[in-house]
Amino acid sequence: MTDSHGRQLAYWRQRLADAPELEFPTDRPRPNRPTGARSWAAREIPAVLVGELRALAGTRPSSFDAALLAGFLVVLNRHTGQEDLVVGSTGPGPVVLRTNLAGDLTFRALVDRCRGTVLDAAAHRDVPFGTLVDALAPEHVPGRHPLFQVAFGVAAAPPGTAAGDTGPDGAAPDLEVVVVDAGDGGLGLHAGYSTDLFDGDRITRLLDHVITVYARAVDAPDEPVGGLDPLGADERATLAAWGAGRAGFPADESLYRLFADQVRRTPDNIAVTAGDTHLTYAELDAAAGRVAARLARLRVGAGDLVAVCLPRTADLVTGILGILRTGAAYVPVDPDQPADRMAHILADSGVKAVLAPADFALPAGGHVRVSMADLPDEQGPVAAVGGTDLAYLIYTSGSTGRPKAVMIPHGNVVRLMRATDDWYHFDDTDVHTLFHSAAFDASVWELWGALLYGGRLVVVPYWETRSPERFHELLRHERVTVLEQTPAAFRQLVAVDERRPDAGELALRVVVLVGEALDPDSVRRWFDRHGEERPRVVNMYGITETTVHVTYQVLSRELLARCASPIGVALPDMPVRVVDAAGRPAPIGVWGELLVGGPAVSYGYLGRPELTARRFVPADGDRLYRSGDLVRWLSDGTLEYLGRADQQVKIRGFRIELGEIETALTDHAGVTDAVVVVRGEADNPLLVGYVVGTGYDEVALRAHLAARLPAYMVPAHLVRLDAIPLTGNGKTDRKALPEPRHEIGAGFTPPATATEKTLAAVWAGILGTDRITADRIGARDNFFELGGNSLQATQIISRVRDAFQISLEARQIFTHPTLERLAGQIDEAVRQQLDAAELDALEAEIAGLSDAEIHKLLGGAG
Repeated sequence: MTDSHGRQLAYWRQRLADAPELEFPTDRPRPNRPTGARSWAAREIPAVLVGELRALAGTRPSSFDAALLAGFLVVLNRHTGQEDLVVGSTGPGPVVLRTNLAGDLTFRALVDRCRGTVLDAAAHRDVPFGTLVDALAPEHVPGRHPLFQVAFGVAAAPPGTAAGDTGPDGAAPDLEVVVVDAGDGGLGLHAGYSTDLFDGDRITRLLDHVITVYARAVDAPDEPVGGLDPLGADERATLAAWGAGRAGFPADESLYRLFADQVRRTPDNIAVTAGDTHLTYAELDAAAGRVAARLARLRVGAGDLVAVCLPRTADLVTGILGILRTGAAYVPVDPDQPADRMAHILADSGVKAVLAPADFALPAGGHVRVSMADLPDEQGPVAAVGGTDLAYLIYTSGSTGRPKAVMIPHGNVVRLMRATDDWYHFDDTDVHTLFHSAAFDASVWELWGALLYGGRLVVVPYWETRSPERFHELLRHERVTVLEQTPAAFRQLVAVDERRPDAGELALRVVVLVGEALDPDSVRRWFDRHGEERPRVVNMYGITETTVHVTYQVLSRELLARCASPIGVALPDMPVRVVDAAGRPAPIGVWGELLVGGPAVSYGYLGRPELTARRFVPADGDRLYRSGDLVRWLSDGTLEYLGRADQQVKIRGFRIELGEIETALTDHAGVTDAVVVVRGEADNPLLVGYVVGTGYDEVALRAHLAARLPAYMVPAHLVRLDAIPLTGNGKTDRKALPEPRHEIGAGFTPPATATEKTLAAVWAGILGTDRITADRIGARDNFFELGGNSLQATQIISRVRDAFQISLEARQIFTHPTLERLAGQIDEAVRQQLDAAELDALEAEIAGLSDAEIHKLLGGAG
């Protein structure tokens, strides 16, 4: 290598050190086996605009080319949200252009910066392409150019005929934009693009955006480039129309009044089924009246709050209705919550009373307990409340380490049910499940979808929600017609359904998927069994702060083939916007934060005015909730969901904030620092906690977490670190956090019995990773610490049944989570089964014996 090449190579090493990958949005994920197929799109820059750009650029060499590049980078900034932009050149030689748009750059200043970038790159373009790739050693991804994914340049010919560098496997840039002479003073914008990744309409919109930015730049060259809006008038009008809430629905009524109307219409219909308990609408109303009478003695009324801490029985439904009858709002508290979290909710909300079983251990605090077993035989009055009065408070995870209460009035729920009437047509022939915890707002939809329409609500016991086999049987036995599920729970149900030959016996007419990103594979498998028409499968995106549901999308095979997580259109009375980090409308096809307005928006957070002001923002006479979720408009006006824009994530349908888990970790005396991230596949996300500290052991730390957090918030892995890695800016370097590893160490105890060895193989098959194999699972290993979750745990039941011909209860897996302890439960169940068989044989043997013979057989004892 010559000295010149050595100096140039050193330049590129320095110039591209820590260069970010350009995250240009694609219409489809990069395939594992790219086809290499490409297509082309073109637009023309009018001669008048070209002349104005030339005048703006001035007469210096390369300034006009720099102006063309500057406009393109402004558009890339809006499409990616990135300021540090790396693009390639379209000409021969290894030219990579890295330009930073940070600061309040004017377009004129950006042109100067781009000119310097182009000239510097041109002065160091003599390094052979292969040498540069070897020196920089980028990660090889099939079909991806090794140095840049987007290229730009000025050439004599459009892409396809221009000579450009490709990667070692012949990979071209994903997108290559070239400016060519179009004659008559105009210029052509030509784009060559990978059809594996992009649809043509996205690329033509991109070219239109570039031309729009050129036009706005010549009008305002000394304004910050952030003000150069790439959206044309037509696209802005389209976005406004898609996001407008076009309808209104009467909502000035209380939920209990509407329920009472239904009682008068169908008093003898079964309203609630809970095991062997069946209540008609009249009986349910009377039971709610007794709850209201008991609360009235405590002077509970409009404006008060009452907690509901009841198991999933008919009493739970009765309790909620009784609270609403008094005019108070209910605060659901899951009885399975840790005492610390429960105590916070009760203290923070300031409830006037708590509906709880007499033998349930409530946290200290002097709360007035109301037992459902101690109700007067009288009816409480029906309070005169309306749509603006509070109906419930639901606590969601808080980034400050404490849950926060969302305040929802009656009218929000009333308009939700009316806004979706034309889609669902609920009536008194429907059977719904109350599958979800009352502390999860999906339960609101389940509850009122039945009780406002005369349908029957089947209350599903907790352990049946964790046993897909038993739940599938419940669906068949109760002839359920309307089912709401998280995608994670639905995936387990689909697996059970596939093992049943009698799939047609289900009575479902609609399945609603809620709570987290869609799992397309499970929906396709369901379609293979049941088709797409009955039941209809609907994906509904929702937020607690905007009253359960925001969007609606009927799913089909065709839709899932082109969109990973479609959430569809907003409910007809809900205006929505998709905006970038600066609050500007995101172009069609570009990811942005979803903002939701209209009558669904809650009152905010109880006692948290500053947080409420940050998350609920005024805009053009409306009040919008900043969801923190990333979505984008598709070209047909529907929305696609990507995920959380911040650290807040959803695990098995529960929305959590990682900061709350980190706070719980650092509350332990032996922990000095901690960070929590999500690892694993999209369909099986796992929480991993990275912990700094020497004064703790993992067993004690897990007990500490279990006392403060729900089970779904306890990390599957806890990794001990000397220090949390930081970036140069002092932020947590999440990419530098090591993958959790399950190592065989000095304390490893191999499985000893045949049962333990068989169970280890069962676990390995369920966990399904190269890292967790049967020979690496020890007798004292904990299924959940190996990465298992509560839904995977239910798969153990069916596999143990196949292997040992015995039945486990789901509860046993949670209370005996180590290999040796669960194997002991299996051995005990096998012994009991054998003992029962021996007893049956003995009974048969002695059935015909005389008393004297029996006396002799038993040993002759008196």
